[in-house]
Amino acid sequence: MIYKKDSKTFFGGNMKNGLSGWGLMIPGIILFTFFLWYPIIYGIVLSFAETKGLTIIGFTGLGNYEKILKLPEFTSALVNCFSYTFWSLIIGFFVPIILAVIISELTHGASFFRISMYFPSIVPIIATTLMWKFLMNPGGSGMLNAIIMSFGHEPFQWLENESFTIPLIISTMT
Repeated sequence: MIYKKDSKTFFGGNMKNGLSGWGLMIPGIILFTFFLWYPIIYGIVLSFAETKGLTIIGFTGLGNYEKILKLPEFTSALVNCFSYTFWSLIIGFFVPIILAVIISELTHGASFFRISMYFPSIVPIIATTLMWKFLMNPGGSGMLNAIIMSFGHEPFQWLENESFTIPLIISTMT
């Protein structure tokens, strides 16, 4: 319903309800703008400027983007970014769907598997971080290295090997 001057309505309710609704929304809108939109817009402005810290010294236009594109690390970072995104989507989308179909077809133990699949989403991030550190700690103290050492092999430096970086980040995050 549209505001009519003579009927005291405001977007479908009376004027008092409309103002109280806006009163409840305004703090959220202000916080949303301050913590999300302002940093995004300021980041875009900074990308076109020469800065010293967060102080804008001058306007460079696309000069900052030209510098980044010429760096040899840029292609490596771009490949890592797309690799992470691709594997995260594969593992985070298809694997849960396949597991959900398998669990829905189980007759015995379905509750246990449902809980075990949902449990990581309720574990706090600090506990998850400590668990991954416990698993991949270098030397003989990490669980994965203890298993490897029980087969007579040397401990592996999980977190320091470049070829394992992306797979470990993907497995940790998904």
